[in-house]
Amino acid sequence: MNKIITILKYCHFPGKLELANGGTLFLDEIGELSLEMQVKLLRALQEGEIYRIGGKKPIKVDIRVIVATNCDLEEMVRKGDFRSDLYYRLNIFPIHVTPLRERKKDIPLLVYTFLHELGGKYDYKVSTFNQEVMEVLDTYQWPGNIRELKNFIERLLIINESDDITASEILELLPNHNDHQARSLVDEKSNMKKERILETLEQTFGNKSITAKKLGISRATLYQRLKKYEING
Repeated sequence: MNKIITILKYCHFPGKLELANGGTLFLDEIGELSLEMQVKLLRALQEGEIYRIGGKKPIKVDIRVIVATNCDLEEMVRKGDFRSDLYYRLNIFPIHVTPLRERKKDIPLLVYTFLHELGGKYDYKVSTFNQEVMEVLDTYQWPGNIRELKNFIERLLIINESDDITASEILELLPNHNDHQARSLVDEKSNMKKERILETLEQTFGNKSITAKKLGISRATLYQRLKKYEING
């Protein structure tokens, strides 16, 4: 065992910069890089060479670096939390990704994609949500962008007991959603649903199986709505 430890002690293993030589290195969340590591990265980019830990000879590297961050690097530079020289060296071709709240047209496609991706995992066979649910999702600001939307869809599939998800359930799971328009919309739709259920029950003389069939929902969903709207019958 001592021999193995001794051998490892004197072996200098290549790091990420050396492994990326001749290729591209992607550094995510560059804004969280410590000032000490920023100096080392800057030196590698400026000089085109690195030193292995414990090494004595420089190693030439030719790397294309792509970085990503959700931080305001300019503000971090002003505060002294990010080196200005590293910022200007990295800021050669900036690409600004528009937040999800500014491209609401992408939400239906993303929801469809996540339902298709996660549906099999949770045995959820619906490929999309109804229009009311989509309208509520559209009014939410999604501060966590696509990642938050995907996590929300997964949480929804985990806790939902039926294939029929309502807009009011969406609002309950989004406690920070204070959009008055969305809540008014949900209340209005809920009243319309209650009236339709009462009307259909009257037409079928209280037969719940036929009522569910006419409404296009399962009996389990009908019973859930009867309980929710406090309809006795």
